[in-house]
Amino acid sequence: MLSLTGYQPFETIVETPQFSLLRVQDNLHHENFIAKVYRSPTEKQVQSVKNIVNLVKEEEWSDVLQPISYLLEKDAVAIIFKNAAGCTLRKFLLEHGKILPSSFVPVAISLCKMLSSFHSNGWIIGNIRPEYILIDAEKEVCRVADLEKASRVFKKQTETSYNFSGAGELDYISPEQTGRTNQLIDYRSDYYTLGIIFMKCWLEGGLLLVKGQGDCCKALAPSSRDS
Repeated sequence: MLSLTGYQPFETIVETPQFSLLRVQDNLHHENFIAKVYRSPTEKQVQSVKNIVNLVKEEEWSDVLQPISYLLEKDAVAIIFKNAAGCTLRKFLLEHGKILPSSFVPVAISLCKMLSSFHSNGWIIGNIRPEYILIDAEKEVCRVADLEKASRVFKKQTETSYNFSGAGELDYISPEQTGRTNQLIDYRSDYYTLGIIFMKCWLEGGLLLVKGQGDCCKALAPSSRDS
């Protein structure tokens, strides 16, 4: 587990090729926080971290992890967030196995409310994945843990290149985000990804499926790998 000056990590929330999301305790007051740590960051990533911290504070978003500060280490840069209860949506789905509609609907509503809050303020998230969403099932609250690709809804440009953090990320991007369609990226890209997450809830969680339907649904599922 990564080490941070002044903090002691005690739980890994999610591990990706680009960053680690950890629960940490500060050595002075023994308070718990969440740290997002980028390993061997480029200058662009360091600046992105600073921009994200400033952006969340300026916009006063409540549906994201709340940054307190950033921390520059020798081989890493970290954002320190206020602690938040819950686990990633991916872990929630894995732990619950077959999801009953009564469990799925509150989660789906929370995700839609979170997305609506961003869109109504003129922003898209652009990087919605089960690993990047923290869910507090008891309070029915979802929070975004990654804002690297957040942007204004109607930016007048198309995506020409997409920085993939891993092959699995292809499953969660819209066609226009691949740079192949020459289309503007707007709020529909987030809804496309949200639809894929809901479909995975049905396929992987067994929600609303009967025997024999799985292969049919997988055959109809959209895939960004198709040329």
